[in-house]
Amino acid sequence: MSFCESRSQFAVGWLNGGNRDRFEAMATAGGPPMGILASMAGEPVGWCACGPRSRYAVAISGRSKILRNRVPTEDERVWLIPCLFVRVGHRAQGVTYTLVRAAVELARREGAIAIEGWPVAGSNRQSPDAFLGREKVFEDLGFICVGRPHPQRAIMRLELSGQ
Repeated sequence: MSFCESRSQFAVGWLNGGNRDRFEAMATAGGPPMGILASMAGEPVGWCACGPRSRYAVAISGRSKILRNRVPTEDERVWLIPCLFVRVGHRAQGVTYTLVRAAVELARREGAIAIEGWPVAGSNRQSPDAFLGREKVFEDLGFICVGRPHPQRAIMRLELSGQ
């Protein structure tokens, strides 16, 4: 929810349960799913938030520098992967690859023309931004780097139209 609402809304929602309530409301309102859940033997092990860029108001706001060079008219038709999470004990087992592949397929089924991620660039395993994914994962799955707004951040894009 941190990219779907203002920082102050998110902070308050963290304390009072409002984030969960807003997430549930968005998830049940119709439209594309909120993301992909990975499970093993019935146990949740990973999560990938994904959806149209327009869903992520903070990410595309004028204050955000990461996606400032995007084409705003694409915000409904281009999807974004703003967050990935894999539980401890299940990391380094390919779960992130599976989640990103599933997000690509979901975006394709929902009619997206492209899907983007904004992963951490380089090999800093301790990055506080690791929840954004790693550039290598996106690269391995066919995404192309279309921008580097910061030395430690890449904008990765996979075109879906015509594929």
